[in-house]
Amino acid sequence: MGRAFELIQMNFFSKKAVGLEIADRSIEVVELSKKGLGFEVLSSGRAKLGAGIVEQGRIKDEKKLLAALQKTFANAAPTPIKPDNVVFGLPESQTYLHVFELKKQSEKTEKAAIQKEAERNIPIAKDDLVISGRQLGKTHTGTKILLAATSREVLEEWRQFFQKAKIPVGIFDVETLATFRGLFAGSQKNPICVVDIGAAATQIAIFNQHGLQYTSSIPKAGEAFTKEIAKTLQISEDKAEEIKKTLGLSNPEEQIFQILGKILGDIGNEIRNGLKYFKEKTKEDVKEIVLVGGSAQMKGIGDYFSTNLLTTVRVGKSAWIK
Repeated sequence: MGRAFELIQMNFFSKKAVGLEIADRSIEVVELSKKGLGFEVLSSGRAKLGAGIVEQGRIKDEKKLLAALQKTFANAAPTPIKPDNVVFGLPESQTYLHVFELKKQSEKTEKAAIQKEAERNIPIAKDDLVISGRQLGKTHTGTKILLAATSREVLEEWRQFFQKAKIPVGIFDVETLATFRGLFAGSQKNPICVVDIGAAATQIAIFNQHGLQYTSSIPKAGEAFTKEIAKTLQISEDKAEEIKKTLGLSNPEEQIFQILGKILGDIGNEIRNGLKYFKEKTKEDVKEIVLVGGSAQMKGIGDYFSTNLLTTVRVGKSAWIK
């Protein structure tokens, strides 16, 4: 398997490391230090990105991105962060995760079998495909494998950007897995569904004690909320964004509640399908849904999903940042 990027554990560093995430509309950075069996946050920073800098996980304006990135490192609190020993989470829109069972066979044929599985299930051309994998556990007939993949072109685009910026990235990670590690300091005994509502898409991931078991994505998220509000109320998108942030889903009597409900209903159905599939495959119930991402901060969104999915829902908070 290609090892150009990694599926990592939280013991990936012995002393310090810097975690970096760049989404279409935001940058987040955190510096962690190992402390006993756990970790402590030394400093962290977050900044917004304007439109046209990063789109769908691809770099559109290197100069503006570099300036924003340098500013985020410099403005981290309580102290500026030096970009050293960096772990970068590749954008979700440019990575694919696939869980499958690898039937028992010789070590000699395993690599070819995994490659074929990736080519059959991941929509990236064979010559452009880069993969990495991890064992999730043994079954009666083989081994459960978590496979991650991205485009070689995309990977090189980010690698070259960091080289030009003189930012030493030691590991290219997968954002979905990095998000989960950020939410939970240790392994989880009970199944958890993490719903990441970003700017352009909503990512749904279900984890159990063995790791990631299910992923799904729907191209509806924060930007779609804003556009629908603007279209329905016939106002500018800037005004719609302001209303979304101010009111959100706080009042079922407000028109905005009904407008947002149209899109959130589709996201809810996708979550519901994922929970059903997971239960059919594992015989386990997901007892809690954790919302993350910029639009997860909308007022009332947790209560909305809790009511419609009949499941405990909360907005996620980093296990490392107190």
